[in-house]
Amino acid sequence: MSEAGSVDAWEWDATGTQWRVHHDGRLPQAVAIAVADAVARDELRWSRFNEDSEVAAINAGAGGAVHVSEETVALL
Repeated sequence: MSEAGSVDAWEWDATGTQWRVHHDGRLPQAVAIAVADAVARDELRWSRFNEDSEVAAINAGAGGAVHVSEETVALL
């Protein structure tokens, strides 16, 4: 547990950078895991560096119809 006024941070590497979530020490570790998992899912789905990503499929489709997830449709 953190002392009053102190700030803890969860850190991990993803999307070619270091992620850091600052918190007051009262959030459960499960929250950090859920956030890191969400970032990893999004990176797989939308990374331009991943040949299997939806971004790669859209680019390869060159304006044609491409199957993408509901999340990508909502984003676009």
